[in-house]
Amino acid sequence: MSFNFAPITSAIASFRKWISRTPSAPIQKLPPELLVEIFSIHWSPFDEDDSEAGLPEEDPSLSFREELEHLAHAPLLDLSTVCSQWHSIILGTPSLWRKIRLVGSIWSDEPEDVAKVMQLLNAALARSNRYPLTLVLSGTEAKQSYATAVQLLASSSERWKSLTIRYDGIMVAALSSIEGHLPRLESLFIEFGEGEFEQSALDVFSSTPALQILYFYGLADGFSKFPLRQLTSLTCLTISSVQIPDIVALTPSLRDGASLTLEMFMMDDEVVWELDLEIIPATSSIGELRIDVDTDQPFAGSIFKDVLGSMFSSLTLPLLETMQLNIPRSTQLYQGSFPWPSQHFLALSQRSSFSSHLLSLFLIDLIVTEAELVECLHGLQALESLSIGDHDKAYSGTDHHLITDSLLTRLTRTNDSDSAVLIPRLRFFTCRSSLEFSDSKYYECICSRASSDDVPEGCFESDLVCLYDPPREQEAVTSRVDELCAAGRLKLQVISQDTWLSPA
Repeated sequence: MSFNFAPITSAIASFRKWISRTPSAPIQKLPPELLVEIFSIHWSPFDEDDSEAGLPEEDPSLSFREELEHLAHAPLLDLSTVCSQWHSIILGTPSLWRKIRLVGSIWSDEPEDVAKVMQLLNAALARSNRYPLTLVLSGTEAKQSYATAVQLLASSSERWKSLTIRYDGIMVAALSSIEGHLPRLESLFIEFGEGEFEQSALDVFSSTPALQILYFYGLADGFSKFPLRQLTSLTCLTISSVQIPDIVALTPSLRDGASLTLEMFMMDDEVVWELDLEIIPATSSIGELRIDVDTDQPFAGSIFKDVLGSMFSSLTLPLLETMQLNIPRSTQLYQGSFPWPSQHFLALSQRSSFSSHLLSLFLIDLIVTEAELVECLHGLQALESLSIGDHDKAYSGTDHHLITDSLLTRLTRTNDSDSAVLIPRLRFFTCRSSLEFSDSKYYECICSRASSDDVPEGCFESDLVCLYDPPREQEAVTSRVDELCAAGRLKLQVISQDTWLSPA
């Protein structure tokens, strides 16, 4: 029995002819480069900032099947089935496959599961071609199959650009081959897992000629293994007070203008009651110093003042441009106020010649009196950015009002010469306030700054972060504010505390 295919063939030809005359959808006209950006936004195995934020918290509900889908970049594969053009773009764009995250704690050692993992991992490496890789390797209690996958990644270590890793015994063995084979590694976040191992295990990271950013969690004495002199940014995470002498000792090894961030977690009882830091004086050319504090100790505020004072007394910072001290809201709420070691800062400022190079000072979370602040600011002629704040019992366990009419009057610019003006080059002013001032004084202060010809780039910026209700508007004063804003001389933002704390 024969079958007549002519009608079907004719229908197919007619359909193709109709398709050729039909205007293409707008999305078909997008250039491939834009489609790649859209595909990247649609899905990624992890955010680009994960390498800065550290290892992501493990989701206990995550299944091995979901991990396989993650490794396969399943959402990208779904998009690739839409049309041949998308299929070609997705499978042919190495940058879409540059990110690989392995969560080893949920893996299985079953042979068929290991085979699936290796197949998907090989596919991701092949599709990323020679593109620089960004890796996040997490997972406590990882199994041997995890080590096998890491060893496969290690064979492509020449392509590693960013690595976030929990370093434990399994990882030490799996990465033994990468020493001397990390020519592109620029960013490294290393957290130590459970178990003990020799410091020599860090030798694999000693030859990293492109390394610029290092996040180090745990052992302070392991820093000697890294090329500190070439780093642009060093972050030391969850360090205790007793490790401060070691941190200070390594600061001279950092390059000129480098950024140093210390995350202090003071929790040991012996630190609280037997604090006696012996810090050897050191001169460092770092350009930025940031200190974040977290604690569960009831007297942490006074302890922090002593620790910070000891650091200030031992350091000389001839190139420092930015100093930022952050106390998380939860820490302030439960552990009370954190006072500012004013006299130690004054000595550091004079010793380091801050008057010529310190550009930014962030003290919004610390208790500073007006007299202390004014005394510190008198010697900071180059300062361009200042952040200060009031405190109340609901926020930090104490009532303290720094931003008052008196301080605003001192900060108001007059027609006097620069030598008589407090911080003459101020261009960014942030204050968190309980509004214990008159509106006219605040507006007079910011308008005097915005009207000055000495403001760089002709614009003064001020953020007023309100602990309570916004200030009352006064028409005569705010009209001047409106004029300066319209002229591009002033940027003013009045926001609530909750809005200011919310992530962007």
